[in-house]
Amino acid sequence: MDRVVVVGNCQAKGLEMTLATNEGFSRRFDPVSFPAVHELPDAMIPQLHEAVAGATLVLAQRVDEGYRDGIGLGTETIARIAGDATVLRWPSVYWAGYFPDLFYLRDTVGGPVVDGPFDYHDRTILDAYAAGRSVEETCELLADPQAPSNAPEQAEQATAELEIRGQSCDVDVAAFIAERFRDELLFFTMNHPANVLLAHLADQVLELLGLPGGADVTRLPGELLGPTFYPLHASHVRALGLSFGAEVEAGVAPFRIRGVVYGAPDAVTAFYEYYDAHPEHVERNIAAAR
Repeated sequence: MDRVVVVGNCQAKGLEMTLATNEGFSRRFDPVSFPAVHELPDAMIPQLHEAVAGATLVLAQRVDEGYRDGIGLGTETIARIAGDATVLRWPSVYWAGYFPDLFYLRDTVGGPVVDGPFDYHDRTILDAYAAGRSVEETCELLADPQAPSNAPEQAEQATAELEIRGQSCDVDVAAFIAERFRDELLFFTMNHPANVLLAHLADQVLELLGLPGGADVTRLPGELLGPTFYPLHASHVRALGLSFGAEVEAGVAPFRIRGVVYGAPDAVTAFYEYYDAHPEHVERNIAAAR
């Protein structure tokens, strides 16, 4: 069997698994799997390079050459090491239209992400905490359909950014998102696409390889990137005109944080307890947003 290596962030394993649902692909290609680029230990870089050098197909997500101090994860470095292999480039699928309030907690402006129990934080929850609002009041804010919303502007900007990132790639997602995001949930967080979007990526890869059929998401073990999900603010659901909004908005849908399900009061309480224990992060990230 031919070797395939998929290089990228947390979406890479999802793409690899989705491609494997196509019988023609799974019969032809044997994947050599590696952790996401942000989790890959420095000591494993030579193993990745060796696998890429021996691969027939390399699916390289767009990664800057300077990423992680240029240790060898950049797209063009990977393509060069791949030599005569088929290299297909795909974009980092980041789209904040549903989640304009989500952000990464950082020690300093532009600094590394703080390691803690949450991959993402919600600006409304942090601001409410800093303002001394109760857990109940914060839950009401999240579920208030009349609260101000900048989601339409964020959606337009996120789509435009994806179009730019996709210009140097062999597959595209921006047009698909623009056409479909109001009709079905395409993301669980800004960089965790749903299976339907992973299938769209996979289908383009299959077409480029000349393999018949498409990806079969019914063969996947549930939503691959769904263990973390923050309910959409009710005001964003209203502003975006989402046909499925009643199923995913705050006050109805629970939080999923690293696979654990929380009702809204419990989730907000967990964030509040973390901020109680780390007031320095509150001050820094409130200031960074100003």
